[in-house]
Amino acid sequence: MTFTLNEQKALQRIANERPAHLSVGVATRTLAHGYGLGQVMGGNVFYTPEHWQQARKLLQNHDLPLQSLPQDSKRSAAAKHGGMSEKLGTRGVHKGEVAFKLLGNCLLDGQQVALPPQLSLVSKAEDLLVCVECDVVCVVENWETFTDLHHYEWIDWHGKSAMVIFHGDNIYSNENAKRAVEARSEPIWAFMDFDPAGLGFSTILPQTRLERVVLPEFEWLATAAKNTIGRMLFDDQVGQWGPTLDRCSHPEIKKAWEALKSQRAGVTQERMLGAHRPLPEATAKAFA
Repeated sequence: MTFTLNEQKALQRIANERPAHLSVGVATRTLAHGYGLGQVMGGNVFYTPEHWQQARKLLQNHDLPLQSLPQDSKRSAAAKHGGMSEKLGTRGVHKGEVAFKLLGNCLLDGQQVALPPQLSLVSKAEDLLVCVECDVVCVVENWETFTDLHHYEWIDWHGKSAMVIFHGDNIYSNENAKRAVEARSEPIWAFMDFDPAGLGFSTILPQTRLERVVLPEFEWLATAAKNTIGRMLFDDQVGQWGPTLDRCSHPEIKKAWEALKSQRAGVTQERMLGAHRPLPEATAKAFA
C-alpha cells in the first residue's frame, strides 16, 4: 500500500514534531483506523511516544523520507525514495523555465552560434541573464508564432541579432518570461496580436526600453481585420484593456492603438503569417 501525499506529511509530522494530539482529518483518521496510529477521541487524534516511533518506522519501511522535501524540490530528489512518486510534492518540471530562440549573430556563453531558425531552446530564467549576448530582445505572444517566426517574411530585423522570448502560457510562465526580459538591458521589440490584449501586454514590458511594436503595414491590417473574428477580438477585449491603452504614452503603442480603435477589429499573429503577400482579391475588394 502507498500513502497519499497528505498521509505522508502526517507521518512526517508525527515522527518529527511528536505531537500529543492532532486534529482529526482525512489523513490522520486513515492512519488511526488503518494502522492503529493514534487514538481518535472527539475532534482529535491522541499520540503516545510509541505512536511517534511507529510513524517513523512506517516511513522507513515504505522507503519514504523522514523529513518533508522542500517545496521546490526536483523530481530527482523524490525519486531517491522508492516509496513515493517523483511527481508527488515536487515542483513542476518547467518551473522557472523560459522558451527562447536565437536569431542572427547572438553569442551563447561567449561563443557565436548558428542555430536553425526553427529551433527553440529552453533555459532557467536566471541563466538567460548572463549566457546570451544579443542586440535586441523580442517578446512573442503566441507559441505557434514563436516556433514559426522564421516564416514571417515581412519582419525586417534590420541586421540585428535577437533573443526571441516566448511570452508564456500554462507551461512556460508569463512571470518567468517577464523576469528574464526585465533583467536584461537591450532594447525590446514586442510582437503581439493586433488586438487590445496584445497591445495591452506591450504596456507591461519596460517602457523605457520598448523600441518597436512589430506589426505589418497598417493598411494590410485594416483589410485583414474586417471580419467577424476581428470584430470579436476587439469587442471582447476593449473593456478590459481600453483604459490602460488610453493612458499609455509610448509612441509605438499609441500609434497602434489609434489604428486599432479606428477600425474596431483586430488581427491575430497567426493571420499575420501571410502579411508579405496580398490578401485574396475578393477580401480586399469587400472592404475597400
